[in-house]
Amino acid sequence: MQTAPAYADPRFDGIDDPELMMPAAAHEAGHAIAALAAGFPVREMRLWREGGDRVTGYALIEHSDDPEGDELNGALITAVAGHEAEAHWLTENHGFQFLGFRDRSGALSAARPGCCDDLRLFRTLRRGHRDALTEPAARVRARALLTRRWRRVERLALRLARHGHLGNTTA
Repeated sequence: MQTAPAYADPRFDGIDDPELMMPAAAHEAGHAIAALAAGFPVREMRLWREGGDRVTGYALIEHSDDPEGDELNGALITAVAGHEAEAHWLTENHGFQFLGFRDRSGALSAARPGCCDDLRLFRTLRRGHRDALTEPAARVRARALLTRRWRRVERLALRLARHGHLGNTTA
């Protein structure tokens, strides 16, 4: 849920390994599905390689610069939904486990490098809004939403991983 960085190549760089793309694709798809559920248009999604095996991306989502009420809570849920979706994908597909149980915290830690901008956006949006969702509350709602719509997240992530760019997403 960020704007494209100035250094991002606007063309997909031809990464032909969808498995390498999928964590970042799930992350951006999570933002998109949460945004659509909140009524926000998703103008585009893009992935690119930052170096080595690191893949990053963005989802360009429209909401007001100073949302309030339900719109604010929708934006807050959308901001954390990418991290939650990436962690869910890692848990399901890379066997993050601890003592035989799914290790969600390990998956969240593995997904953490890709969410710094999202957490900064969350804090910026929430600043001055004491009645808005806290980060833990937004994460609970994002997880519940993504769990209910996980098949949509997976389908959208796979399309994004295959193509590297999607415009005007309606999932």
